[in-house]
Amino acid sequence: MGENMSDKQTTVDVDPDLVEKLTVLTRDIAYMVCGEQPDVPQPENLRDLDSFLVVQVLLELENSTGVMMLEELEDAQAETFGELANNIIRIAVAGGSLAKLIESVAPDRQGEDQDDATAAAAEGQAATA
Repeated sequence: MGENMSDKQTTVDVDPDLVEKLTVLTRDIAYMVCGEQPDVPQPENLRDLDSFLVVQVLLELENSTGVMMLEELEDAQAETFGELANNIIRIAVAGGSLAKLIESVAPDRQGEDQDDATAAAAEGQAATA
């Protein structure tokens, strides 16, 4: 995935359980997308996907989570499903859609991480301004 999100990056302190659940969802979607393609092996990380497959995975993630991320991830740097999950959480916080993300990925955590992540995002944005 492209360059670095440096000017768009936000520091977010989110429960590792949310990151793990989003990582698993991302990996599962990548497996599904690759499984639909002839002769495409199951990926171990994002580096195993060509740009077409990455876009397909991101579109499926948008559909699954309701968080619009494709354009925001254009300059993101991620090689693993976990790094991508962290970038998606940053995007959700910055875009005010963390509650939607939590509801879709970890409904049992709804409301718990939202306030801490929103406060951390505000602090991160103030620090980069």
